[in-house]
Amino acid sequence: MRMSANQGTETEEAYREVTATVGGRLSYLAKIAKHPNMLSQAEQMLRVEKAWLLSQIGLIPDHDDDVMDEINHNVTPDSLLLLRAAREVVEEEGFDEMLDDVRDRVDEIESLHRTRELTFKDVKAGDRVWLTVDKGGARLVENDS
Repeated sequence: MRMSANQGTETEEAYREVTATVGGRLSYLAKIAKHPNMLSQAEQMLRVEKAWLLSQIGLIPDHDDDVMDEINHNVTPDSLLLLRAAREVVEEEGFDEMLDDVRDRVDEIESLHRTRELTFKDVKAGDRVWLTVDKGGARLVENDS
């Protein structure tokens, strides 16, 4: 592949390092073979895959509920490149703390979805608000006043 891309040959060690990084998937190897610097292209592909993985699983510490709608918790590493990216993410320093922070943030957002809040405007001192919560559906609540 490398010679057909007019890029010349590399050392056997370079080929081993590239395949150790991206695996044997032909589409990845073809992309790397066309690049003048195979090793830097393999590292770039790993960075891109890692960024994609982080966006898919939602490990964004200060995300909002819109991000939660886009999260896919069941990402399967279907290539060596994605598996390496996942390993790098998990092995990064501070990953456990970041994971705990994200879990806490998800809990906060989920509790907001379960909370209902009423706001009353133009209520003055001495005014009274009568509120009845009816979780029984269409029953009629009669006021004895």
